[in-house]
Amino acid sequence: PKYTGGSIVIQSGKSAYSSTGNIFISSVDSTLGKSRHVTMSSGKGNGEDSGHLYLGTGDSYWTPDTFPSTPAPGHGTGDVTISTGAATTGQGGTISILVGSGDSGNGGDLILSAGNVSPVTNPAPTINLNSGNGGKVDITSGLATNGGKGGDITVTVGTGNVGKGGKVSITAGETTATAAPS
Repeated sequence: PKYTGGSIVIQSGKSAYSSTGNIFISSVDSTLGKSRHVTMSSGKGNGEDSGHLYLGTGDSYWTPDTFPSTPAPGHGTGDVTISTGAATTGQGGTISILVGSGDSGNGGDLILSAGNVSPVTNPAPTINLNSGNGGKVDITSGLATNGGKGGDITVTVGTGNVGKGGKVSITAGETTATAAPS
């Protein structure tokens, strides 16, 4: 039989009529020297996959029966921000998003995708659900305002040992709506 270890759940308080509570996980400020690290990691897997690490916001929904007031326009899911701190006397920190290698099969994929916009069933016909645009992906290098040069943007595909190297595909989106009849 397979036995699993116990789980740990940390969650904020529930609210029936307002917002739920916040959860803060932080290392403390240092008055002299470095502040220490915060590490979130899944455990290793022996003979099977290691655990998943999910960092995301919850879904956003609205039910007229339990929340009768009309939702304000612009509401949606929460943002996810990954940011290093600002440096007043040194350089800013680096953000690295790395995919692990595999010793058999393919290496892991890195997928960066903006949000889609899809039609939904309107739960309240009195509310105008305007169609929106798909999310955009901006890739911008850093500015230099102190006489240095701006940052570079490099797009590189992997080389192939036996097969071909990877390819770069840049494709503009199509319009799928048909023209209105004249």
